[in-house]
Amino acid sequence: ALIGAVIWFLIFAPERKNRKKREVMLGGVKKGDKVVTTGGLHAEVAEVKEHTVTLKAGDTRLTYSRASIHEIQQPKSEE
Repeated sequence: ALIGAVIWFLIFAPERKNRKKREVMLGGVKKGDKVVTTGGLHAEVAEVKEHTVTLKAGDTRLTYSRASIHEIQQPKSEE
């Protein structure tokens, strides 16, 4: 039982935490956000629907699955 508890805290608990953090991030995507997709596309969100987002990269608009967003880029803070 002790070994099972150690495995749980070292493997499964961090994975659950990361999954919840990602779900919150994807739920907070809004028009105007700068994002990076899992394929490496850097673009701006032009439209958000339930399961898809339309991204604007230059003059091109592409529709992606919301799950394909890897990260939302934070604006650089001015120092």
